[in-house]
Amino acid sequence: MHKMIYQLRYFVVLIIIAGFMKLCQTWVDNDWLEALFFTMKYLCFCIFLFMWIQSLKVRLLPTRVRHYMIVSALLMLLLLTLRIFKYRFVGENVILMRYLGYGYLIPEILITGLFFMISLRTIWGDERYPYFEWFIHLMKLLLMILVMTNDFHHLVYKPDISLSRWVLTSGTYHYGVGMYMIIGWMFVCGITGFVLLSIKTGQKSMKWVFLLTMTIVSWLFWVLFTVNVIDIYHILNMYNVPELHVIHMAFILEICIQARLIPYNANIVDYFEQLQLKVMITDRSFRPCYMTSKTFTATQQQLQQACLKPYNLSQDLKLSGQEIQAGYVFWCEDESQLHSLKKKLEEANEVLSERK
Repeated sequence: MHKMIYQLRYFVVLIIIAGFMKLCQTWVDNDWLEALFFTMKYLCFCIFLFMWIQSLKVRLLPTRVRHYMIVSALLMLLLLTLRIFKYRFVGENVILMRYLGYGYLIPEILITGLFFMISLRTIWGDERYPYFEWFIHLMKLLLMILVMTNDFHHLVYKPDISLSRWVLTSGTYHYGVGMYMIIGWMFVCGITGFVLLSIKTGQKSMKWVFLLTMTIVSWLFWVLFTVNVIDIYHILNMYNVPELHVIHMAFILEICIQARLIPYNANIVDYFEQLQLKVMITDRSFRPCYMTSKTFTATQQQLQQACLKPYNLSQDLKLSGQEIQAGYVFWCEDESQLHSLKKKLEEANEVLSERK
């Protein structure tokens, strides 16, 4: 637990350093220094997200929930990368800059949909494939198509200037009905996901509810304040809108883990290493995920056979397996003492037989 707390502190420090790099970027007049601070800011966010992904691999069991969480983190990185391409590499290409701006919404639509799917998987597990997930996939696809075809219908963004010079800068557009549909979709996915997770885990702590509420309020406030005040009046700020999205989305998912709305095992690696048994947990493809300090070697074919019936790795070592929710668990039993006693019993029987 203490290790996890220290790791969370590192995440916060990286985010603060990234914000400081943004301030330094606006203070300097030299192009090389400005590019250096910009790169350092992006690297801080990359390190933060990759460290968070690594912590998810350790804390969460290898289920679809973990896969969805990791994909969500990668989508956050994509959101930051899209902004870099828009303002650093595209140049004066108006059409490409506009479509990269449209692309900002794609990770947000996908992440909120993934959060809804995480709640479903937490309830139903991996054994069943809920057909409702197909509906979620379809909705995400339709909303993404709606966003990326905005030039033809202007249902999401309605430009206030000529389309030939419109690149989605603040004050040059207003929202259409399509944007409110997207916001409504994200709101429904978020609230429904929280409710389903709360019902499944029985977690009703007001502390976590308050923290989640304050995070969402902070998210809405800073995004609206940045768009309607900071960007228009060019006020000094530490984070851009996509960065605010990434910080708050990651924080909300982490709160769900800390509140055990998303089940996790904080010390499972240390726990397994301390066991004085020969035990191994694998995923569905028989790839080892957790192993004790007393390891054993077995091929994939031997592991498959052990799931059907106990398999003898050697004369004194019997391998057994059992299917679990996330994959398989295997354990070895040392039968050397049993064989020794059996041998002694056979020798005693022989002596008794000779005396008769």
